[in-house]
Amino acid sequence: MMGMGAAAEPTKLMVSELHPHIAEADVREVFAPFGELAEVMLMKDSATQASLGVANITYIDPAHAKDAQQAINGLERSEEHTSEL
Repeated sequence: MMGMGAAAEPTKLMVSELHPHIAEADVREVFAPFGELAEVMLMKDSATQASLGVANITYIDPAHAKDAQQAINGLERSEEHTSEL
């Protein structure tokens, strides 16, 4: 009966093209409404500590990661077109 009642594996999303001045708390604020986060890691240059514009977001529940992915995908593109009007 392997796998019966076992907890779901956490699921990691990678988000790219983030603003260079975004903070980890900002990323957490955007993704937390979709479900419990296990970890938010903002990638930084090891020498300068400047943001690389990439974050890894890990959800406890894979379904929450899927919800976030569906909601967030294409968000920037929609906002870009709106701001050009």
